[in-house]
Amino acid sequence: VVEEPEPVRRHVFALKGLAPGTHYEYEVESSDGYRAGGRFWTAPANVDASFTFVLHNDLQGGIDPDAARRVSEGVARACPDFVLSTGDLADSRYAGDYAGVLESWRRFFECTAGELAACVFQPVSGNHDEPENPDSYWHRLFELPDKHDYPLTVGPVRFILLDSTEHEAPARTAWLARELQKAAFDPGVRWIIPAFHRPPFSEGERGGDGSIRDWWVPLFAKYEVGLVLSGHAHTYQRFHPIEGVPYLVSGGGGGWLYRVDEEQAGIAQATSTYHFVKIRVDGGRMTVEGILPDGQVFDQA
Repeated sequence: VVEEPEPVRRHVFALKGLAPGTHYEYEVESSDGYRAGGRFWTAPANVDASFTFVLHNDLQGGIDPDAARRVSEGVARACPDFVLSTGDLADSRYAGDYAGVLESWRRFFECTAGELAACVFQPVSGNHDEPENPDSYWHRLFELPDKHDYPLTVGPVRFILLDSTEHEAPARTAWLARELQKAAFDPGVRWIIPAFHRPPFSEGERGGDGSIRDWWVPLFAKYEVGLVLSGHAHTYQRFHPIEGVPYLVSGGGGGWLYRVDEEQAGIAQATSTYHFVKIRVDGGRMTVEGILPDGQVFDQA
């Protein structure tokens, strides 16, 4: 007889017939006594609907578990309609061995338990998630429209989520261009928000990705996207618009913090601190807030 001290099964439930723009509560239980509950919100069908979402990136498996837990608890208290993440959730790539990979994912789920129960969590992969490996736990743990790149429409916003694996920007450019063009000509889309892990612009300890600057940034200007979201640099950096496009880097979810050059001319606001970003979409207006784990707002635009 083999006894497992920890649960070892993963269950996926497909929910059908859900109404748009509705808050649901749920409860799950199993024959071994496990019981838990949570809630989630379905996207609105009305393109004029207001909503909030949180950007929460770069936990890296809770390398700093206390910081990762505090940020996640702050996200749950902020009560967004959903959470968007540009990855580095655990450490499939650099954990060292199989046991280390499992431990990093265990820490991720422990640190974010309240957040995941309270919000829809919509991620795209980062380099630590090892997205190029089809056997990565990234592909086993998340049910997504596509393994790498996919669009997501919420009210008046078309999110375009991209895998920004190093050196692969050219191979993804044609798909990106098609999605940007479709969004630009869709009368129901007021905002186009590309989101991906590696930032094209970043100042300080981790610089921007030159390949993404060369291949993707011209498309963002051409199709007049409303905001570009990235992580990877464990800092907060909000840039003045570049060719009319605002760029935001947020990597304060729980990985070790990096130094940032706050004095660069292109930066509107920058700091190195654990944080998340709350974004409110209200028709033709979008408000961005950088928020510390305790709820204090340190930047607003």
